Amino acid sequence: MDITLRLHSDKMDDEDLQALTRELCEKINDGGDLAASLPTLEIPNAKGTLIELGVFVLSFVGMDGAKVLLGFIKDLLMRESQLELEIIQPDGTTFKINAKNKSSQEIKALLEQLQ
Repeated sequence: MDITLRLHSDKMDDEDLQALTRELCEKINDGGDLAASLPTLEIPNAKGTLIELGVFVLSFVGMDGAKVLLGFIKDLLMRESQLELEIIQPDGTTFKINAKNKSSQEIKALLEQLQ
């Protein structure tokens, strides 16, 4: 299953937000239970491809993908407390998590819905 994560921050500029997005993708891909990729937008007659800032797609590839995602979210929000994560499921359902509402119970409930 693939889910989309969108990062939001009022305190980071576009370059910093995209640098963080790339860094997170690399970190996730170093593990084994999740895979991250940056989606691209194809625009006819445009040179090159476009990316949407702060967006990446996560694929669950291992048995412990949900646990890894839980740890990833907790670590990220402790490190970057100004971030808000929007998690978008394949059916379009969205969840928003930030440092203010990141209790373990809320995140666990979210992960149960994702499975």
